[in-house]
Amino acid sequence: MWPESSGPHSPTRCWLSCCCKLLPQDEGRKSYIALQQGKVKEALAVLEMQADSLGMLTAIGEITIGCALGYLDFRYANEPWRPGHPKLEAWYAKVVKLAPLADTMPVG
Repeated sequence: MWPESSGPHSPTRCWLSCCCKLLPQDEGRKSYIALQQGKVKEALAVLEMQADSLGMLTAIGEITIGCALGYLDFRYANEPWRPGHPKLEAWYAKVVKLAPLADTMPVG
């Protein structure tokens, strides 16, 4: 994985250094992540309260919610959204089997 010429000034080390700067883990980044996680939790709480009124992907809002929940599963599997949201989980379990979501589910 490391090229033979991976000394302190090699292109590989330069590229790694640049990539680390693209993904800072400083306090500002951590607070931004916490802010975004708070927004997700707030949205899930609202959707849980309204889950009984959600239909079977017949409106753009329902499709959007289904896609967003699928995105959370795909990109943030280590941060499960289902605990504490039983109504939303039950709704998603039904609609994820419908063609608009099932046919576009990411693989892997």
